[in-house]
Amino acid sequence: MPRLRGQAGSGWARFALTVWVVICLVLFSFMRFPYEVLKGRIEASASQSLNRPVRVTGIKASLPLGIRLEGLSVGGQSLPGSLILAPRFMPLLRGRLGLAFKSLQPDGSLRGFVTAPFGNRPNQPLVMGLEADNLDVGIFKGFVSPETAELLSGRLSGRVDLAFEPGELYRGEGSFRLNFKNGNLPLAASELPFDSIGVKNLDFVASLSRGTLEIEQIDLSGSLTGSLSGKVRLRRELARSRLSLEGEAILPPGMENVLENPVAGGKSHFSLSGTLAKPNLK
Repeated sequence: MPRLRGQAGSGWARFALTVWVVICLVLFSFMRFPYEVLKGRIEASASQSLNRPVRVTGIKASLPLGIRLEGLSVGGQSLPGSLILAPRFMPLLRGRLGLAFKSLQPDGSLRGFVTAPFGNRPNQPLVMGLEADNLDVGIFKGFVSPETAELLSGRLSGRVDLAFEPGELYRGEGSFRLNFKNGNLPLAASELPFDSIGVKNLDFVASLSRGTLEIEQIDLSGSLTGSLSGKVRLRRELARSRLSLEGEAILPPGMENVLENPVAGGKSHFSLSGTLAKPNLK
């Protein structure tokens, strides 16, 4: 019996050693893989997906099974920190491809995931989740016009969850719970008498369903102080989305003429209708 027990122990030791050697070889191959050969393909695929030029200066391995993109720029705008991409394996059990990503900054981060169906499976949504923690919004400057990028600054925290068919984001389902601090928010509508809003604190809570963005809460303090709620009926062409919003605000000196019937020194009620491209403020 001791002899059999000793043989069994020796067999398990050899098995464990074999597994350990295989793992070490896999990790060594993973770490030593010449990832620079993927640089051109990653840049081309990302540029096509975002419809903007994407550049990467370096690619490295990131344990356990990810890659780290360094020196990343989008639309000519350099992104702070680095971006880590890694596969998600659990979605494979449901017939979906999954990718996790993480953008690390010196004092902030953006984490998230994307899953999509593979094969011929129509009407299956793309699902994504984003979670920001004190994120420098300068990371988004490459996705907007140069004029808008100049006005954009601040810190973002919160979470976004979305599910939509590719190319049909405006008809998707999702939720938003965000906080924006100490920055500047540009306004897309040139018809408004100001091109941006200085923000001390902004809380945004909304849900998306069947093409309608239901804004439950916008509480703002800064160059403007007030609140806003209502609906935005989204269109494929975002600029044509219809606004149906109401709120109240305390206007700073010199901006009283923005509203038809402002309340001096107090909260003025207002409504916002029209479209994103041509809003009508009353």
